[in-house]
Amino acid sequence: MFAGIRLSIAGIHRLVISVSACYCYRVSDDSSLAQKSGETFEPLTQGTFESALVLAILLLILYLILPIVAAISCALGNDFRYPLIGDRLAKYLDYKETSKEGTWLIEDHEDRWVAAMGHFSVIIALWGLLAPITAWIVQGKRSVFVRFQSMQTTFYQVFVNILFAIAGFFYFFGVIAFFSMTGLEGSPDLSSPTGIAGLIIFGISSLCASIIILIVPLFHILGQWAGYRILKGDDYHYPIVGRWVERRIKS
Repeated sequence: MFAGIRLSIAGIHRLVISVSACYCYRVSDDSSLAQKSGETFEPLTQGTFESALVLAILLLILYLILPIVAAISCALGNDFRYPLIGDRLAKYLDYKETSKEGTWLIEDHEDRWVAAMGHFSVIIALWGLLAPITAWIVQGKRSVFVRFQSMQTTFYQVFVNILFAIAGFFYFFGVIAFFSMTGLEGSPDLSSPTGIAGLIIFGISSLCASIIILIVPLFHILGQWAGYRILKGDDYHYPIVGRWVERRIKS
């Protein structure tokens, strides 16, 4: 099995080197033809990168702009509905637009809904922190319940995101150590003591990263369970984090 792993890694390494070499040869060949014909040759790598970057920024703006417009509209007291799905969902739920003089949500139900959304958002890496932090800032002073739930959810999600970062660190550390110790050019030398040490470091780092990645979904499940308990009317406390936050609020 160890020999099979060595052969697989060596094959991947050779493939990367071959693709890079073919690209470099093609660029140099095109450059030579351009020089013979008296034309200037400029690789498209920089232009392609800039185009891809602009496209990614535009897609990100399109992804974020509609929720931002919806949030501002709701904050101004309007009954915002998303295109296509908004009216259909309102019809399905038999929801009717409330006037400014109409009946608002029950305050306790609203607080529990806001707190539960903070727990549910743990499945969204990094961006999920926006939900509990926003609830903490906006409604924390008005409701002790929301302040406690949003605080403990924020610290809980920070811990989960740190686990993600640690997993990424282990993986990239293993990759860098492997290529540094086996060589970046040609086929990797896995028969030397340095090559074997690099392979062992890569294996251990990948194993640690895999274990952390497998554990993280358990924290996601606990976050969903916490949100469900909040909607059911319970005052849920995360293990360790909940008690620590509760002592800070009381002090």
